[in-house]
Amino acid sequence: MKKLPVGLQSFRDIREEDWLYVDKTESVFRVIETGKFCFFARPRRFGKSLAVSTMYELFRGNRKLFEGLWIEPHWDWSRAAPVIWLRFAVMAEPTGDLLTDLNHQLQEIATGYGIELSSDNPGRRFANLIKQLHTQHGKVVVLVDEYDKPLVDHLDRPERLEANRELLRAFYGVLKDSDPYLRFVFITGVSAFSKVSLFSAMNNLQSITLDPVTETLAGFTETEIDTYLTPYLGNLDREVLRYWYNGYSWTGKVRVYNPFSLLSALNSGSIRNFWFATGTPYFLIKLMRKHRMVNLKLGEIVRDQLTSFEPTHIDPVGLLFQTGYLTIVRPDELSPQFYYLDYPNQEVRQSLQAHLLNSFGENEPIDTRGRALRMAKALLSNDLARFFEQLDALFAAVPYDLWNRDGEFTYHAVLYLTFELLGIPIQSEVHTKHGRADAVVELPEVVYAFEFKWNDSVAAALRQIEANGYLDPYRGGDRRLVAVGVQFGGEERRVLDWEAVER
Repeated sequence: MKKLPVGLQSFRDIREEDWLYVDKTESVFRVIETGKFCFFARPRRFGKSLAVSTMYELFRGNRKLFEGLWIEPHWDWSRAAPVIWLRFAVMAEPTGDLLTDLNHQLQEIATGYGIELSSDNPGRRFANLIKQLHTQHGKVVVLVDEYDKPLVDHLDRPERLEANRELLRAFYGVLKDSDPYLRFVFITGVSAFSKVSLFSAMNNLQSITLDPVTETLAGFTETEIDTYLTPYLGNLDREVLRYWYNGYSWTGKVRVYNPFSLLSALNSGSIRNFWFATGTPYFLIKLMRKHRMVNLKLGEIVRDQLTSFEPTHIDPVGLLFQTGYLTIVRPDELSPQFYYLDYPNQEVRQSLQAHLLNSFGENEPIDTRGRALRMAKALLSNDLARFFEQLDALFAAVPYDLWNRDGEFTYHAVLYLTFELLGIPIQSEVHTKHGRADAVVELPEVVYAFEFKWNDSVAAALRQIEANGYLDPYRGGDRRLVAVGVQFGGEERRVLDWEAVER
């Protein structure tokens, strides 16, 4: 079997060195046919750079690389074009200087075509390069990969961000005036910066991020796994792979696997948090804490909220979606401008919740995974005393000053995230017709309904479970039904008392 191209972004390398290639050339062709100026956003390590690399070889007319692929008989190979391929991921930013980096990359491209560039202004260099290429070789293709890297690298450094944004706004403005010389423009990145923020001069730029034409351009479909990857499954269970790595959608209809995680799992023969581990989202964790975002199972979200990013007024929901930590579950049936969001899969759910919970330990992170496993084991063995011992230890890891700043929110956040991470059949904040249970745990022989009270009595918690009928949906079966009331608080911020009553 061919080698799996884990992390490879060069179409040429994959084809020449005989790595496995999942044929995306039909999707690439559909995108090129969509319009002249296209913008496409996807999370990191999702195949954007490979799509751009494929376009580069296609427009350059390197037919040999496409032998046997869908596009070979569908492409006019007589119309090779000059290509300006700008790759911000390989620039020296954030430690270097954007102006110098841009000029250097433009000069490299110009040298490759035998063109001299005189100006030190990157915008003028860009315009000059486009005009000269058009004069010598015909209409020009411009491919911009990771356009937003010089901005997102400096989200916590406003002055540097603003300087880079002003430079890039003028730089991209060149494309509008160069329209007569251009054949196709394709811009990719993670974040969808608003047109006002960056592309104000490009009123002809078409965003195809949420368009059906791009829903399978990056990521793997079930059909593609059947066609290309079945021999690589080995002992891995298909349902487990689906649970961990599938679920991403930009239309709410077609779902794809995270390509980096899936290929990594197949290559290693194990299930782990591959994609998440390549870039811990510390900035996002801070943003979620600031906006008190713990439960990410969100209701209706307006489409514009997902496709526009303004760094001076960051919308955490939009940023979580654009960076791959939330995905579209479904569009609203009555209004296509509204979507429902949730975690895409178990890899993202478990990893993001664990990092968020760890952040409540601040300088000394909580032993999230270990405590959750021990708590789950205690519940499975019906050992509530051990369960609460571990929960108490988890709360004890939260610094005292954090309790003082925002005690009740911290309590609810840690509690919710802990239950979500247990890894057993559990529903947090379960809604009934009379109210909302803090957690319901369904096990083969018993169902637990938990109600936690902040500085209130265990008796009050048990009365609430009974009055609101949190266990009623489970009556009539063979399982035991147990109401668990818990009192939390006091100066030490700990579990003060608890009681379990069979109903």
